[in-house]
Amino acid sequence: MTAGLLAVAIISPTMAADLQVETSDIVLPDLPSDEWTGFYAGLFGGYVSGNAETMVGVIPDDIIFSGGLVGAAVGFNYQLDDNFVLGLEGDIAWSNAEGSAVCADNVMFACAGNLEWLSTVRARAGVTFDNALLYATAGVAVAGATATVIPPPLNASGEFSDTYVGWTAGFGGEVKLTDNISARLEYAYTDLGTRTAPQGT
Repeated sequence: MTAGLLAVAIISPTMAADLQVETSDIVLPDLPSDEWTGFYAGLFGGYVSGNAETMVGVIPDDIIFSGGLVGAAVGFNYQLDDNFVLGLEGDIAWSNAEGSAVCADNVMFACAGNLEWLSTVRARAGVTFDNALLYATAGVAVAGATATVIPPPLNASGEFSDTYVGWTAGFGGEVKLTDNISARLEYAYTDLGTRTAPQGT
């Protein structure tokens, strides 16, 4: 029975050959514009992971940390020709990424780290394919992080918070869903340099 219904469906166009279809009645949705010049702003969320090296005494230890982040970005694009786009973007994100490790091979102490926020200012350069943009990006990164030693060493608080300055670079792709809304997927590598806690901290 199913095969019979399929056969009828296949041959039904020949039975309706006398129907008139006005092409003007068919309305196709407008495709998003391929123009990328202008200011923009948006929200983003993501996942961050990495490692931080800490040293208690003379033995270095690696802390593997990971977590989520959510933030906002603003920027400006300028389309040089039909296919090449330059831009500048700034963003700031809150993060709950954290991790811990044994300090100095001593199980009595644990070193921990927490990335609290991350902000970048980056240049972008990319190539467009109609309403899609593939790009590379690089710039300056600034972050707030806290390092702790648990339990605190003798005569010290065991906690050190500071602002870290480094660099970031990555690549991504962006697609216009409408003339005013786009979606993006991006990967970035960030190096935040090193800081030394003052004595007695």
